This record gives sequence, C-alpha cells and structure tokens, in this order.
Amino acid sequence: MRKQSEHEKTKTDLSLYTSTITHIITRIFSATRISSHETAN
Repeated sequence: MRKQSEHEKTKTDLSLYTSTITHIITRIFSATRISSHETAN
C-alpha cells in the first residue's frame, strides 16, 4: 500500500515538473519570437 502511494506521489511530481518545464519553454519561446520580430522591424 505504501509503495503504491509513493508511486502516485512520483507521478504527481513528474506531472508538475513537466508542466513547469513546458510553461518555461513557452515563455522563452514567446519572448524570443517577440524580440526577433522587433529586431526585424
């Protein structure tokens, strides 16, 4: 039973980590596109 709950916690942590990374990448990508666009103009 304990092993199962630890596995669930790991799954939740991994999911949280993944969404955080995705959010950061999205922000960086957006910032890069905006600055590239401004440079082009």
